[in-house]
Amino acid sequence: FVCKLLDKSGYNDFEAGDDDEYLVELPKSVKLDELEIALRKTPMFDFLPSLTDDWHCANIQVTPQYAGYDLCEPVDLGGIHLKGICGAVFMRFSDALAVKGNKNPQSLPVTNLKVRVKVKDEMWSGSDSDIYIVAYKDNTQWAKVCLDKAWNNDLERNETEIYDIPISKYNGGVMHIPLDQLNLKIKHEGIDGAKWESIVVVPYFGDLPLIEGAIEKRDMNFEDCTLDLNAQSFLKNATYPEYEPIEIEYETSLDDGLLSYMGSLDGGEEWVDKDNELWQNTALRRDIFFKLFKGFAPEITYVRYNLAPENNTFDLGFDFTGVWNGVSNERRSQVKDLEHVYPVEGSADVEVINENGDVVHTLGGMSVQDGSVQFTLKTDGWESGYYDLKVSYSPNHANPLYSGTEMTYEKAVLVGVLQADITPKDVTADLGQKTTLTVNASGGKAPYTYTWMVPQPRGGYAPIQDSSAYAGQGTDTLTCTLDTLGGHSVICEVKDAVGSSVWSETATITVKQPNTGTGPELVITTQPQSTTIDAGQKATLTVAASGGKAPYTYSWQTISSLGSWYSVQNNRNYAGQGTNTFTFTHDKPGTAKIRCIVVDANGDMVTSDAATITVQETTAPLTIKTQPANTTFEVGGNSGVYVEAVGGKAPYTYTWQTQIGRSWSTFRDTPEFFGQGTYALVCASTVAGTATVRCVVKDSSGQEVTSKSATITVKAAAPLAVRVVQSNNVTAEAGETVRFTVEVSGGKAPYKFSWQEAYGQTWRVFRDSSLYEGQGTDTLNVTPNSVGTRKFRCVVTDSAGNSVTTETISVTVKPLSVQINGGAKNITFYHTETETLTANVTGGVGPYTYAWYRKDYNWSTKAYEWEKVSASSSYKADGSPREDYPVKVEVTDSTGTTVTAEIQVRLTGIVN
Repeated sequence: FVCKLLDKSGYNDFEAGDDDEYLVELPKSVKLDELEIALRKTPMFDFLPSLTDDWHCANIQVTPQYAGYDLCEPVDLGGIHLKGICGAVFMRFSDALAVKGNKNPQSLPVTNLKVRVKVKDEMWSGSDSDIYIVAYKDNTQWAKVCLDKAWNNDLERNETEIYDIPISKYNGGVMHIPLDQLNLKIKHEGIDGAKWESIVVVPYFGDLPLIEGAIEKRDMNFEDCTLDLNAQSFLKNATYPEYEPIEIEYETSLDDGLLSYMGSLDGGEEWVDKDNELWQNTALRRDIFFKLFKGFAPEITYVRYNLAPENNTFDLGFDFTGVWNGVSNERRSQVKDLEHVYPVEGSADVEVINENGDVVHTLGGMSVQDGSVQFTLKTDGWESGYYDLKVSYSPNHANPLYSGTEMTYEKAVLVGVLQADITPKDVTADLGQKTTLTVNASGGKAPYTYTWMVPQPRGGYAPIQDSSAYAGQGTDTLTCTLDTLGGHSVICEVKDAVGSSVWSETATITVKQPNTGTGPELVITTQPQSTTIDAGQKATLTVAASGGKAPYTYSWQTISSLGSWYSVQNNRNYAGQGTNTFTFTHDKPGTAKIRCIVVDANGDMVTSDAATITVQETTAPLTIKTQPANTTFEVGGNSGVYVEAVGGKAPYTYTWQTQIGRSWSTFRDTPEFFGQGTYALVCASTVAGTATVRCVVKDSSGQEVTSKSATITVKAAAPLAVRVVQSNNVTAEAGETVRFTVEVSGGKAPYKFSWQEAYGQTWRVFRDSSLYEGQGTDTLNVTPNSVGTRKFRCVVTDSAGNSVTTETISVTVKPLSVQINGGAKNITFYHTETETLTANVTGGVGPYTYAWYRKDYNWSTKAYEWEKVSASSSYKADGSPREDYPVKVEVTDSTGTTVTAEIQVRLTGIVN
């Protein structure tokens, strides 16, 4: 699906003590329950194909993301040991889960919106203006998407339009809007109006709807305006789907149940508390260790495979340290340090069995000490073919603390190398000219099968199919008739009768234009020359061509361990790509082959001879290239110093020393000072102070050099301080949410937050409810539901136990009050017209009820009396009494509180 190179072979990545993070972008989205991950270690193909090594990784974490959002907590694979020339560790995710939404569904990430607009079935309801939907993250515009451009036939009368709108974008590494920060507005920009029956919006995370239902607004008439959809009001009352919890699996031989059981027996003391049951019950301890670590069963850890039959020996190493996949390096060290567990005691017998089942060689009674046994089997005179090495291990039953059971381990090895030789390896052909490649197989067990393959753009190889370009798949001969200029690589996989396989070297077919005959043929006049350099020095290669048609282009190539030529890029090892002069350098011994392909303006192509560059051990003296530098950090943090040595003979050993008085002393790693034996020293002290350090570097020939000293200074942490970012005293409406955020500095992270509310003269800690949200975090949301003032504060405690309290903050909901037309005392208009009176209500607790009264003359009672004329929030006054009159409104909120406002209506144009 996708392959990402994390570490380039030979580079200084994945070295001792390194902590690296990588982002692997998938070409398209994939469901978690369909995702499998393999972390693979492969040989160093390009420069040192013969070098193999083991890799011990203390910890690997994998976090799947979508739109910058973590789909689950980081998955910890524990310690990994990948051995020898290659290795891999696998993991996969299970359950059809999209998001981790159960904990706080309101914070789910929104990446796209599905929008449905229904236009009214009325005259002039459509629009020829620009209409946009705008998404906001809090109050910051995040995305603006046009629904209907001016003069388009979208959103016309009685039409229903559906849109799928992406709102993802990179913004500080974030590609989504949390649901509780989403706001939406419709912007109508133009000269005509629009009338909509409804707009329905559903927020999505990828293909997953985040709420049950939708954000909906109905009956909208707007013209050159902005319409707020009040998304947060809908979302606060929304129903959220339930999501299944994620389950993470990875392949391991470790019995996690037994591991947990051991931890419970040990009381969390990391397996070293000798007063617990794990230590006192020797039979229980023995059973657990043999089940957990598979009885330290023998495992062949190194064998030279595919050997010629004469003058060779098998060197076999047996490791009795058991199955470690999923166990951290720290735990491994603890197990090895346990008394009566390591070293392993016992004996081993070896039988060599040929293909007919006959035992042809035996070695018996070899003592197993210190957890391993090594022996040699001479292969002189052995016939070519496959042999089964059967190793039988018997523990020392005389030792009751480590009896265990007999174990048998078998491994098939081949004497007589299966080989595949391809000819020719490098050929030039004209466009459309036939070229024949042949592979000669030997060794192994006949008959052989042949699979011809070509490289793929994303890496790896794929089998070819017979076509006009290739013919002969499945045979030892391939005919190539290529119609594309440039270099073409072909490789053949050969399998023998018992399934062993080997790949041939890569054959390169360079296709060029036929010579036009209008001038001399393009030829190489100066070939790049082989040379030998010291590690770290530069080798310069030059190529020259003549003939053909100028100008020329130059492409320098090197060859991998599989024999495939590929063009290099300018980097720390290569320079001069694209020119006729090429520079090569490397800081480790080895060999590299380099050639150049020259192409003229007609497209004719010619390939130079390959030059071999041999890099030998440097003869320069051992020196310090980079000295450790002074560094300063605060208590609770960490920093470090490092040294870089050059010259001498690799590998180097590093001994860090600290100055005590006038003398220098070597120290051991501690939790506060570690990195001894490596080129980097890390300090994570929890106490203020200084230390002066230096490093003694020694190469493999015995040369020694001492670095300059560096001072590591640990400063006392700044005192814990807090402040509330917002205004301390806030006035709000009932039902309105007010947010307070505490900003913390100094002290020692992480911090704990405890919000309190004032009750008389005391302060009480409260729980989250409909009134409060955010207890235990740095942000408090208050949604008051009654008139009055509430006071709050936050007590912040750092990890060192220091506490500090913020200043007091308050939220006030004002009492109910009402004004008519903004507080006017009179309103005057012509007696044949009308004027609208509006009740302006503030404070109190909604919803509100209204009662309007007008004082008119009652001819029955011969007196002026109040008459109720409306129950809405406004009243339309007219001139029917033909005289001035007062109007009042009574407003009652949900708590039963009632307030009154009055205004005098004055009429003009009345003839008395």
